[in-house]
Amino acid sequence: MRKYLLVLLLLMCGSVFAQTGVYMDEERRGEGVTVFQYADLHGVDQVTFYFYTYDDQNRQRWFLGSDEWDGLNSTGTLYATDGVNYPEGIPSNDPFEEDVVIVGKPFAVGTYVFRAAEKGGYLLWVSELEEVETLDVKLDYLYDRTFFMTYPLILAK
Repeated sequence: MRKYLLVLLLLMCGSVFAQTGVYMDEERRGEGVTVFQYADLHGVDQVTFYFYTYDDQNRQRWFLGSDEWDGLNSTGTLYATDGVNYPEGIPSNDPFEEDVVIVGKPFAVGTYVFRAAEKGGYLLWVSELEEVETLDVKLDYLYDRTFFMTYPLILAK
């Protein structure tokens, strides 16, 4: 019964969840965003994005945000992750095995304003939180600036 319910939910989500596209900044190599705009199961428009850039030590950094979307803007909490924890524990063929951890833990690092750009793509403004949940991440270079990710790398319709 649980597997039937899971399949049903996945089929329902497939019709309301679609990738919007991947956009980059032509002026800043290796910086861009992957965007998903969708209606959740309650019919509320949402946007989820994965933003990638480099830190001041030239290490790649990934951030994400997700909140309501009015067609032009979204504001919310910006998250980073300490990376993927590759499977720990006993390998299993069961995808929901409780003793295997496969995802990194996100932690809040800032707030964002995410906006559709006039000629396509997206603009992202990032502000710093007063206290970041982790002590070993320095992200000062990231804050109080706008990222212009307006060049379409992949367009999905």
